[in-house]
Amino acid sequence: MNPQDPLAELKGLVHPDQIGLWPLAPGWWIIIALLALCTFLLLKRYKNQRAANAYRREALEELTAHWQQFVSTRNSLEYLQALAITLKRTALSGFPGMDIGSANGDKWLAFLDQSLPDKHSDIAFQSEHGQLLVSAPYQKSCSADPEVVHKLSLNWIRHHKVGRANRA
Repeated sequence: MNPQDPLAELKGLVHPDQIGLWPLAPGWWIIIALLALCTFLLLKRYKNQRAANAYRREALEELTAHWQQFVSTRNSLEYLQALAITLKRTALSGFPGMDIGSANGDKWLAFLDQSLPDKHSDIAFQSEHGQLLVSAPYQKSCSADPEVVHKLSLNWIRHHKVGRANRA
């Protein structure tokens, strides 16, 4: 060592310890808590929506079963009677505070049209196809093809908006 060289007396650089992941900073705990809260709220909302729409799923299953029976038997009258009952039960479940049980004829068809959003109402229940729904179940025989009414009913079950219809 040279006593004349002051740099020779310097010691090497000391590196600080590496920063670890644990314990977490308070900001990370806040983010984790917010994510957990958001996840909980989203799951709760999903569960509530799923429970609120259970009647729709049941109605679709029932309507599909009736349609399959119609395809095998080609009995329009029986299918239209079952369809009318299924739609009425679905409406009673979807609009519990409304007096829908007594609605019939044009009043019933108007209710179905009013509870369907405009973007999903290609064909109205108050058309000649929808009239099958209120007239055919009370006839002795029916030779009409209920395919349009079936599609219209599926559309209504899937897309009707609860609380949108005026009082029936």
